Amino acid sequence: MKHFSLKCFAGFLPISNKVVRSNHGVTFREQAIIWLNQMKHRKRRPVAPSTLATWESCLNNWLNPNIGDMPLDSIKNLVLKSIGTTMVAGGLGASAIRAYTNVVKMVVASEVLVKPWESTSRTFPGTAPQSKSSRKYGGTRSTIS
Repeated sequence: MKHFSLKCFAGFLPISNKVVRSNHGVTFREQAIIWLNQMKHRKRRPVAPSTLATWESCLNNWLNPNIGDMPLDSIKNLVLKSIGTTMVAGGLGASAIRAYTNVVKMVVASEVLVKPWESTSRTFPGTAPQSKSSRKYGGTRSTIS
């Protein structure tokens, strides 16, 4: 496995100088740093500072120690169940566990992968896109200019 240094954003999650990167891609810890940075700097519907502080402490105290080094694509329901069990054993209440599992879901959903073999068109497999002149609107044929 390769070691590489990861530059940490100022004021973000304290991480070690070396992170073990898996062959599966981005780890949960790396994506959490990216996600938290996006949440801090988004313009539309900005997140309250108290919410950001809660998310950051959740990542530091519960999520990164337990699932931080896992590849992001391997985090599924079974992982959420096991971390929920860990949180129950640690004395967290139901609402905190629900909020923290939602943080995991948001971090995992924030990874946007564009696969080069997928096209950007919105056609289903096995269907060919129609030309603009052959589309029917209201039962009559019309051309779109």
